[in-house]
Amino acid sequence: MFSFIYRFVILILGSLLILHSKTSTSASEDSVLPLSKALDQALRHNLALTISRYEPQKQKDAVLIEAASFDTGVFANTQYRERQATTSSLSQGSFVNQSRVNVGLDKRLKSGASVRLGTSASSTDTKTNGLLDPVASGTISLSVRQPLLLGAGAQVNLAPLVRASAKQEQSIEILRSEILDFITEVEIAYWNVAFSQANALLVRSNLELANSLLAENLERARLGLVTQLEVMQARTEFLKQQESTIIAGRAVQDSQDRLITLIGIDSLAGNEPSQMFSVEPLQPTSQTPLPEMHLVVATALQVDADTKIQHKEIEIARLNQLLAKNLTVPKLDFTAGVDYLGSDTVLHQAYSEAYRGADGHDWNVGFELRVPWGFRDARARYNRASRTLQQQELRLYEIRQIKARLARSAWRAVQAGTQRVEVTQTAIALNEESFEQERARYGAGLTAYRQVLEAQRDLDRARRSHLQALIDQRRATVQLARIDGTILDRNGYTWVDADALLSPPNVEDHPLIDKN
Repeated sequence: MFSFIYRFVILILGSLLILHSKTSTSASEDSVLPLSKALDQALRHNLALTISRYEPQKQKDAVLIEAASFDTGVFANTQYRERQATTSSLSQGSFVNQSRVNVGLDKRLKSGASVRLGTSASSTDTKTNGLLDPVASGTISLSVRQPLLLGAGAQVNLAPLVRASAKQEQSIEILRSEILDFITEVEIAYWNVAFSQANALLVRSNLELANSLLAENLERARLGLVTQLEVMQARTEFLKQQESTIIAGRAVQDSQDRLITLIGIDSLAGNEPSQMFSVEPLQPTSQTPLPEMHLVVATALQVDADTKIQHKEIEIARLNQLLAKNLTVPKLDFTAGVDYLGSDTVLHQAYSEAYRGADGHDWNVGFELRVPWGFRDARARYNRASRTLQQQELRLYEIRQIKARLARSAWRAVQAGTQRVEVTQTAIALNEESFEQERARYGAGLTAYRQVLEAQRDLDRARRSHLQALIDQRRATVQLARIDGTILDRNGYTWVDADALLSPPNVEDHPLIDKN
């Protein structure tokens, strides 16, 4: 009696577990998330990509900062001064107060020259022995400083601006590469969900089969047709499939959580996703002709974003070398200036005299030389910049070598994946036939239950191998599309769509941003 109750409980628990698995799957099938929708949401809401979208604008601001060094500047200052001196006789003391204003413009030229145009006005009242002597003066001045060696020439002075522009272009290429990598990552994560869900269905079918065999063995044991050993074997297999079901269920949840994180939807705000969902089924990749390997490698090298990024890195290194080389020459500047002076008791009359040059002028021409002893610092900087340039040039060849190897590897993975799918599909058919034959022979009492278990496990391995071949083929196909530059077209995007993400994002409508 106890044995019957135990068997009955085992069968009920197995049926409930299978029913729960079916119900969960049915509920998820009502809300299928298409790959296109997952990608659209991910490109809009993924936090890592949203953060990266600020970088090109930051580099654009850096370009404006460098360009602003050539803007015209306005300067002005004013000063008031008072001085009093006394002697033993107060009537012989002196009192002086003076006010002065300087206003002007200065500008840095591309040649390295700095030009300053200014004017100054001063008013001085001197009182000596009770007599007031007012004096006003005005000055109009122009001065120029032109470097002749260190810091001379447009090439050197524009180098920081050109370097900032190169960094901006590099940041755009980096973001484009990140967008392509991100689309690849999301698509692979999507198909990983499809794989985990297909694996869960496979485990559920194995559980149903194990439950059916257990029920059959219990009935045959009741009739005295099998031994308790065979019943124990069926029960052990059933428990094993129950464990596999639990593990497969967790794998589904983990893969969905990963995809949800990439998509950046608000269901991640809780401890668990707010709604389980299903994805498109995992099917063999369409049998489109695979291009020859050398064509794939050539295309991959031509469209590779990392190569474009490295070219910009070499350009930046060359500009750094140019600036470092300029530091190895002496500082020799040509200076020139002229002042037109005017003086009168009234300020506006003094300015008039200065403008006409009636009261005098002051001009100067000269050279300034400064030579660091030994140029040790400058030469060390130049040597370091030269070695950095050599490193970046060698790194370009290394990148191209790596990309060629990855292209060949991806091509072989797709080719092998397609062959594996075909082979494993045939293996499933053979193992299904073998299992049915062993089960029929066991039903007729011609073989032991161990043979049925072995055939069942062979069929299970064949199905798992086929499922693994499908996901490996799909991953390899996606990786190849990333390497040969067709990942955008593969998912229905263009470079116009991708470049729309180069501007800073508007995070006000982001589902994960706290609006409070």
